[in-house]
Amino acid sequence: MVDGKTIRTLVIPADQGEATHQVDLSDQIARGSHRVEITDRTGSATGYQATLVHHVPGEDHAGEAGPLSIQLVYDKTTLVVDDRVSATATVTNRMPASAPMVILDLPIPAGFAVEAEDFEALRSQGKIAKYQAAPRSVILYLRTLNPSEPLELAYHFRATMPVKILARGARAYEYYNPDHQARTAPTPMTVAAVK
Repeated sequence: MVDGKTIRTLVIPADQGEATHQVDLSDQIARGSHRVEITDRTGSATGYQATLVHHVPGEDHAGEAGPLSIQLVYDKTTLVVDDRVSATATVTNRMPASAPMVILDLPIPAGFAVEAEDFEALRSQGKIAKYQAAPRSVILYLRTLNPSEPLELAYHFRATMPVKILARGARAYEYYNPDHQARTAPTPMTVAAVK
């Protein structure tokens, strides 16, 4: 029942008593407060569980003027499978002093594979201290970020399958003070199948 009104009656045959049955009431419940009741009319102490799922949008911190800033620019966002995308991340320390241990979390969009040799080159050039590649992002570690000297980091990834996605934004933050952070907005990307 929802708000005292019977919405659905579920009859479970004895031979399906061990099976899990899921009932979605999202089309019956609108925005606001509601009272949901589940009643076992058989008296057999049937087990059940009610689960509430909802989406709360996160705060959009992209573009805020904080102690750090980050920009992430892709050379193209519409491409075909096997195309290569160039990305440039630019991070700036807006504080008057150097920022120690800055971490960059650079996204790898779904349906793309990163080219790790770019990060190895950044490490050997001394632009980054180290990096870790994960399935959805590459984490870069900077020992220090000097004030008002933007650090530009270029890397590439390749489209591996047709997708239409919203690639999450990049994030920069101080390891010892994660409140000093910056984010970029998500980027829509479309990959078509090879013609």
